[in-house]
Amino acid sequence: MPGQGWLEDWREDLQARPGRVESSLRIVLATTVALVAMMVLQVPNIAFALYVILIVSNENPAISVRTGAASLIAVAFALSISLVVVIVTDNNPFARLATLAAMTFFAGMITVATSVPALGPIFGLVVGVAVHLWESHAPPDKIVKANLWLLAAFATGIAAAVAVSYLFSMRSPARRLAGQLRTRYGALAVMFGAYADRNATEHQRRTAAQAVSRLAAEGHRGMLELHRPIVDRNLPRGDLPTSIQQQIIGIDELIHDSA
Repeated sequence: MPGQGWLEDWREDLQARPGRVESSLRIVLATTVALVAMMVLQVPNIAFALYVILIVSNENPAISVRTGAASLIAVAFALSISLVVVIVTDNNPFARLATLAAMTFFAGMITVATSVPALGPIFGLVVGVAVHLWESHAPPDKIVKANLWLLAAFATGIAAAVAVSYLFSMRSPARRLAGQLRTRYGALAVMFGAYADRNATEHQRRTAAQAVSRLAAEGHRGMLELHRPIVDRNLPRGDLPTSIQQQIIGIDELIHDSA
């Protein structure tokens, strides 16, 4: 809303929204599992494993698997590029710098021109780390082992994120989708009721409008991701109508028009 400060914007951004608690719990559990596993197995580069969990974690296990596999391939490809450049150019500093610049541009193109934009930052990050390792002039076998440990760290984080996504998906997607729809219809009812009630205060109206605005910002992607496994795996629909996809799009448009 116009005129409010950044602190108010920050407070509104931290307000509860559908699926936020579940998403937070999923990330916390995945990071805990990955952290414990890496400390027990003494795998270095823990920070990279925790970072990739934020990218891969999703309430739809199929999307987590797809994103995780693509991320692991991107990491392996980035490490391979650094090794090829070092071998072909005999670890020439100018070649490393040129490779870093070119691969940074390539990572940006992945971000803006593909359906999985998160792969861009992962690819660019790994290329930068891999190229930097050769700046230390340590024994080549030690640097290659460091590259493999980096790949192992990403693999551990991806495995934890996928496993936790499957664990949380044991709850029926139809029930979660129905809950998302009830939340949106309820938010609209509260907002329209607040503006129709002459006795409602400005604070009540503003709070109700902010709830609808947060739902509008969230969009309908999460609901469509819940709908996809119901169709792909022919899961029970429960009380959901057969035209649920049109209802999802319709309620999203209504939310955006009302925000």
